[in-house]
Amino acid sequence: MTEVRINKLEEQLIRNGKRQEALESLLSRFKRVIQESGILKDYKKHEFYEKPSINRARKRRNRIIKSKQQEKRNALYYSKG
Repeated sequence: MTEVRINKLEEQLIRNGKRQEALESLLSRFKRVIQESGILKDYKKHEFYEKPSINRARKRRNRIIKSKQQEKRNALYYSKG
């Protein structure tokens, strides 16, 4: 499980009555941790059921797009040489 701890600066903000600032920094740090860990991406991927045929079509489409991008990169790299 992802854990976000309160640091000393946030602890001081809470003691000094600036609770809103501390909550905002905690929330932004939490969002960053979730983004980096890939939890949100995985959640969105499993949010709706995707039929196997649609899943295969999406993966195939992504493979085609990636291969075209790779071909463009290679063409640019070798044409400069």
